[in-house]
Amino acid sequence: MRRALNAHYRIGHATNAQALATFSNDTNVSDALRAEALFLLSAWDIQPATPGNVPVKIARVDGHGSTPLVNPENWPGWFDRVCGLWRPLPPRNADAARAALRPRLASLLQSARTNTQLATIASVEKLTLSEAAPHLAALLKSTTQPAPVRVASLRTLGHSAFRTPHSALLSDSVTLALSDPDASVRREAVKLAGIANPATAIPLLEQIITAKTDVRLVQSALRVLGDLPGVAADQVLAKPLELLRDGNWLPESELELIEAAAKRPAGPAAEALKRYLDTRSKNDDLAAFRPALVGGDSEAGKQIFFEHVGVQCLRCHAIRGEGGIVGPGLTSVGKRLTREQILESIVLPNKTIAAGFENATLVLKGGANHSGLVKSENATALVLDSPEDGKLTLNKADIEKRIRGLSAMPEGLDKLMTRRELRDLVEFLSSLK
Repeated sequence: MRRALNAHYRIGHATNAQALATFSNDTNVSDALRAEALFLLSAWDIQPATPGNVPVKIARVDGHGSTPLVNPENWPGWFDRVCGLWRPLPPRNADAARAALRPRLASLLQSARTNTQLATIASVEKLTLSEAAPHLAALLKSTTQPAPVRVASLRTLGHSAFRTPHSALLSDSVTLALSDPDASVRREAVKLAGIANPATAIPLLEQIITAKTDVRLVQSALRVLGDLPGVAADQVLAKPLELLRDGNWLPESELELIEAAAKRPAGPAAEALKRYLDTRSKNDDLAAFRPALVGGDSEAGKQIFFEHVGVQCLRCHAIRGEGGIVGPGLTSVGKRLTREQILESIVLPNKTIAAGFENATLVLKGGANHSGLVKSENATALVLDSPEDGKLTLNKADIEKRIRGLSAMPEGLDKLMTRRELRDLVEFLSSLK
């Protein structure tokens, strides 16, 4: 069935778009397949190839062809969605997909299947079907709808293509969502508060920050405040910065507070941030990274570990047997190491090297030398795994000099992630007990 859906997408005529839309609206079809058909409709638009919009490819290690540095599933117009091969389609616009979906939007959005609803909302946003805005607002009003559906509806209403023609609807929806019984919906509403209700946003955000009852809500409020112009937002940010300096602020939202204040070039928040930074110890190598110790999202951190192209943790480390063996296994790293030790191992990998993974060159008293991994040692002997000589057991009394090499963990990984991504990764790893 997936091959048939993919064939309709690749042929790409208006009749194929109609076939996919009809299929997606069939209640006798599985939720997953309906969502797949809707995803293909949302990806109907294919732009002409330019240096900026073609996925980067690199030569494969085995010398046969090339492999993408992106997930082919995110580029259905460039890679075949069934076999994953590089098969770019000619340019086309999304008019046929829009025409096919429009008459079915109401029934699709009211579906009893969550994946179908979410895929429809994603298609509405990607295809800019702004006439669906009233339907999205209706979903948001119904607390019987799943929370992810309400969150997605609100997020799409806040999209730039929707909020201009439906500003009043967005404002009402955000006001309603701020009192939603589900925390994830309230957090999404806070993100949009500055756009939907600029006049009342700052007092509302200050109230959330002062209450400190929901860490995620406080994090969202601080992110919004950082982007709001004016002295009023500055003054609101300055207050928690003074609390932070005195050690009385929520550590889980310290990162958001610092990032928000760093966006202000001058004023009360900038001055308060400088006063706080001046209190940091100059002898603490982790000082700049400590805001990433707590407050992260474990699920997001898991995705970074397994999927982040730049960091590529999975190449060297394994969790429950999945991953590489170059570095130590991390299945229960949260039990072995504190959060601070986990953070240090990522940003300062050469400060402390895990037992069994130290690269060393040993110069013996007789003049011979051996290089390799120090697998184990005790007071009198050391076991070295040498690429040239195999596993050697050496008496420590015979070692004249021991030169420690660099960790296989590269320096600079923190520069390949945002501070929030680093915090999410620490949160995930610390959860592995």
